[in-house]
Amino acid sequence: MVLALRNFWKIDLLNRPMEFAFISYAISMYNGGITTRATLHYLLYAKSLLLYRSNPFHMELYESAMRCEDIGSFSLT
Repeated sequence: MVLALRNFWKIDLLNRPMEFAFISYAISMYNGGITTRATLHYLLYAKSLLLYRSNPFHMELYESAMRCEDIGSFSLT
């Protein structure tokens, strides 16, 4: 479990998306909250930044998001 968590934040989502699915499934058996947070971070925040890759600022944010220096969040009102 510790090895899965350590590698969870280093996933290459663009080139190996299935790795994200397998590791998140394994971690969700232990703690679903971690998987939910990571899914929101990678699939909403980081992927949204990647859609605007023509803007250099968005690519800087994307790279820092993939290194988990910048963590995305989701708010619903």
